[in-house]
Amino acid sequence: MKKNTFITSLALGLSCLLLHFSCGKKEVCRFLVQDAAFTFRLVDQYGVNQIAKWGSRYLSDSVYVTKIDGTLPNQLSISPGGSISFFIPDSYNEALDSQVMRQFLLYLPDIQGHPKDDIDTITFKYRFQKTEDFICYERLQVIFNDSIYHDGQYTNFIILTKN
Repeated sequence: MKKNTFITSLALGLSCLLLHFSCGKKEVCRFLVQDAAFTFRLVDQYGVNQIAKWGSRYLSDSVYVTKIDGTLPNQLSISPGGSISFFIPDSYNEALDSQVMRQFLLYLPDIQGHPKDDIDTITFKYRFQKTEDFICYERLQVIFNDSIYHDGQYTNFIILTKN
């Protein structure tokens, strides 16, 4: 009986030790910075797509996105169906030591012939983590105009609501 108790205690002790050391490691990257294009769609309060090639409030051929300084985001792509994607960071090392905030402007030209464009702001606050050989998103906050749409682990797709 003592032998069984000793073996059970030893197995339990080894399991706890192994669990302690394996849980102390950081999670493996889900989204590598160099592979993680951010994509969004713009909908109204009813979930209807607002950007498309035809039949929508804003035409995908006329919509565009810039960084706050007026330059285009890295690998900007606007699909006929209205999905907009681009890479948020300018470099892989920019957010390793601290949180970075990057703003983009979404220009929505009015198809009704009004002279003013509708301009919205998309703000990203993020931090990277470096694991052995990879740089990954540690945290991401997405703010559309004044509303927080996401705050947590990186997500590569979000739906933004335009009133």
